[in-house]
Amino acid sequence: MDEKQLLKMLKRDIIAEVEVERAQNAPKLELINEKLQQEMLRKEVHTMRTKNEEMRQKLALQDRDLKPFIDMEKRKLLDKLDEIADENKCCLCALKFETGGSHRRVILKCGHIFGQNCICTYLKADKKCPVCDSLAYLCDPRVIITGEILYTPLSN
Repeated sequence: MDEKQLLKMLKRDIIAEVEVERAQNAPKLELINEKLQQEMLRKEVHTMRTKNEEMRQKLALQDRDLKPFIDMEKRKLLDKLDEIADENKCCLCALKFETGGSHRRVILKCGHIFGQNCICTYLKADKKCPVCDSLAYLCDPRVIITGEILYTPLSN
C-alpha cells in the first residue's frame, strides 16, 4: 500500500469515527441545548419579575402621590352631589320634588323653582316670590318636566 492509499484509509476511518461520535453525542448535545434554553428562560423570567417588581413599586409610589389629589376630587364631587340634592328640594318645605303629583316642580317668571302645592298655597296669601319678592300671581307657576318648562298655567 502506498502512502496515498494509507492516508485515504486513515481519513475514512477518522471520518467514520467522527460520525460515530457525533451520533453518540447527539443526545448529549440536545440535552446541553435544552439546559441552555432553560437557563436563558430562567434568566428572562428573573429579569421580567425584576421589571414587574420595579413597575409595581413605581405604581405604588404614583398611587401614594395621587391619593391626596383623588381624595380632593372625590370631596369636590360629593360636595357637588350635595349641592344638586339641595337644588332638588323645595325651598319652602325642604322636601324633594316629585316627578308628578302635587309636589312636582314648578317655576315662577323670576326663575325660582318650588313644589306646586307649596307655591300655590304661598301665592294665595302673598302675591310675590318668597325668594326675590318679585310680583307673582297664582296663575304664574309653570310645570317643569325633564328640564323643559311647559308654558301653560296650572289649573286650580
